[in-house]
Order: sequence, then C-alpha cells, then structure tokens
Amino acid sequence: MRFSLLLLLVGCGSQTSVTKTAKELNVTPTFADLGTVAVGDTVTEEIKLVHLKGEAIEVVDIRLQNIDGSAFSTDESLQITVEQNTTEVMTVSYSPTDAGFHRARLTISTDEEQTPVHEVDLRAGAILPIADVAPSLLDFGPVAAGSYAEQSLVLRNLGSVPMELLSLSFSNPLFSSTQAAVSVAAGDSLDLSIRFDATDDTREIGTLLLDLGPTPVGVVSLRANSCEDGDAGLYDQDGDGTTSCGGDCADTEPEVHPGVAETCDGVDSNCDGHVDEGTVCADDDGDGQTEQQGDCNDANASIYPGASEDLSNGIDDDCDGITDGGGVDLDGDGYTTGAGDCDDNNANYYPGATEVPDARDNNCDGRVDEGTSVYDDDGDGYNERAGDCDDSNAAVSPAAAEVADRLDNNCDGQVDEGTAVHDDDGDGFSEDGGDCDDANAAISPAAWDTLGDGIDGNCDGLVE
Repeated sequence: MRFSLLLLLVGCGSQTSVTKTAKELNVTPTFADLGTVAVGDTVTEEIKLVHLKGEAIEVVDIRLQNIDGSAFSTDESLQITVEQNTTEVMTVSYSPTDAGFHRARLTISTDEEQTPVHEVDLRAGAILPIADVAPSLLDFGPVAAGSYAEQSLVLRNLGSVPMELLSLSFSNPLFSSTQAAVSVAAGDSLDLSIRFDATDDTREIGTLLLDLGPTPVGVVSLRANSCEDGDAGLYDQDGDGTTSCGGDCADTEPEVHPGVAETCDGVDSNCDGHVDEGTVCADDDGDGQTEQQGDCNDANASIYPGASEDLSNGIDDDCDGITDGGGVDLDGDGYTTGAGDCDDNNANYYPGATEVPDARDNNCDGRVDEGTSVYDDDGDGYNERAGDCDDSNAAVSPAAAEVADRLDNNCDGQVDEGTAVHDDDGDGFSEDGGDCDDANAAISPAAWDTLGDGIDGNCDGLVE
C-alpha cells in the first residue's frame, strides 16, 4: 500500500509546470535636489530605469507635474523599453525663468505586474545674480574736437551664481565700447572700457544700458564737454580757480583768467575781450597812438602826437612837451591847473596819468588808487591786497559765500567747494555727479558696497 502511494506522488510530480518570473524595475533616484541655479540657466538630472528581473518592461506613460512654477520639463513622449539586465536613462531639465523655490513630481507608468507606477520627487532653487555697476556716472570732462577720451566702469557680480553680460547699448553714438558678451563668475568683477569721440566741443550726454539677461539692467549716465553741470574740478584744467564756463578764456594757462592784471604781452590776460588794456602798449582811447608811441594822455582821444594844438585850453594837445596858452604848466607834465592838473607842482599827477597805489589821485579824477591792488574797485569791501581774487566782480571776495557758478567766490583757491558740483571729499565725484555722501571719501558711485554694513556705499539707492 505504501509503495503504491509513492508511485502516485512521483507521477504527480512529473506533470508540474514552470512559473514565469515577475517583472521588476528599479527607478533611481526617487528624490532629486538639483540645487541652486541662476535664473536663465539650465541644469539636468538623469533618472535611471534599471531592469532587475523578468521579461522586457515597457514604459507606457510619463507625466511631469510642476507643483511650483513651470521650471521642470522632460520628454513625455518617450517610448522606452527596458530589457532584462539593462539600464535606460531619461533626463529631466530645470530651466527657471524666475527666482524662487520650485518643486515637481515625475510619474513613470509601466506594464509591470507588481509596481506599475514609479514616482520621483524633484526640487531646486533659482536666484538672480546681484549686479553692481560703478560709477553710475562717467564724466569725460573737456575733450577737444577730433580727439577721444576713455574711462572705466566696473561690473561686479555680488551674488552666488554666474551672471551674463549680453551686450552694451548707448543712446548717443559718440560713446562706445568694444566689450563682447561675457560671463562673470560669482564674486568676480569685470573692467569695462568706455570711449568718447569728440566731433566738436559741443556738450554731449548719453546713457549706457548693460543687458544682463534676467538680472535687472544696469544704467550709467554719460557726459562730456559738459562744463555747466560737470564736476568743476574737471573743467578747471589749469587750477586757477576759474572754469571755462566760469569765464576762463584759456583754461590751460593759469596766468590767464578774470581778475588778472593786464601786462604788455599781446594776451587778453583778464578775459574781458581786450588785449593789454590799461597798459602803455595799448591804445586805450582809440586815437591810433599808445603811450609807448608818445601819447601823453591815452585816456583822451583828442590828445596824441600830431594833434592840432588848442592855444586856449592849457593842454599839450600834440604831446610835444609845450603847453600853448591857457596858463603856465609849472611841472611840465602837459597840463596847467586850468586844464585839470590837480597838482601842478608834481609831474606825476595830471589828467590821464596812470594810477598807482600811493594814496594819491594820480590821474586827477577825484578818486585815489582806483584800479590798483589797494583799491576796492568792485565795492565788495575787499581790495586785491586784502585777498580779493577778482576785484572786478562784487560777488567774489574773501567774505563771499561759495555758490555753484564755476568761480572761486571766496578766494580760497577752490572752485565751488561745499556745493553740489564740487567733489568735497576728494573721491572723484560731486553730489551732482552721484555722490550721496560728499563728506565721506569711502562713499561714491565708484566705491565697493560692503554687504551687511547698513550703508549705501556705492550710491545706487540700495542698502545692501
């Protein structure tokens, strides 16, 4: 009996069928953090489909759901067959167009029997580069027609991701740059050379736009030959206290400017439009004769060598040294008392004589020492010896208040100090030039902005 049972069991065993091995796919990773990316850049993550066992596995559906924003993408139309003992790879891209934190979920559906749906969670962050351009204003100063001048800008990437400088554009074609598109790494800076080509001496202004892609555009103001609103220090080239638009007719010659005493040098030293006036080599009365040529009264056009002698006026009309009629010329200066000589015992005093600082009325006009260094010619309370640097202008004296007029109003050797057009702290920028603290040389449009110090170090309006 026991023998028969054993045969039966053996018989049953000979009829057993082979069972198929279940399909099994492994998807890695199931969570991916793509890190921090600059807005406008793209990074990718590889999703691996690893066949572990069983027959070939078909991917029947791929779906990507962006939970925050729309920065993640993949090819949802892929047809993937994973053979046994092989690995297939699909790629997910992260291309943020705005700053922030982004999440997504990738769902992969297969024809597996045991785990037909696989999920991969994705996340990443996007930030904008932090751009800093200094200075915010470039003043090229005076540039002669047919020549050019160059100045530098500094573009800094203060952020933690790369920044792309795509292009530079100028509103005025006289300003230019040869800078090509370039990437600026996080923490790096780039020196930009800006050029101005002068076609004439006309005032030129313009704007430079730096295209930094998704980063806010940098804007720089440009100007040249702009004496009226430029930094006075740039436009007083000879340092004589007067700018070209303040009346200096030769701003490369410090001995020529308003208030200078005229000398016999053939130059309009005081910039009044007259050459050598008041000196012995100028024909001040317009009679065709100078004092050097024998005019004995260059303030009277009827008196000169060769003039007709009036025998009744007591004046030496023809400058021959003889006074005809009208009284006696006691001192021989060409004038009698009746002709206006206020001291006929001294040949240095007569009408038309040159006034000198001797506390005497040399030219008999009723005033003493006018036109000399000891006389207050402009009535401001100061003469030249008392420090008046322009005794022809009552707005200029040691007691005057400095105003933004391109003149050294208070005669201290500086132009417009303490006003919005003067660089008071010596950092290269005035208040009109963009300096937001002109008493601190560490603060200007060209300065570096220290993060976290609570100060707008580069005057861009932001406290970083």
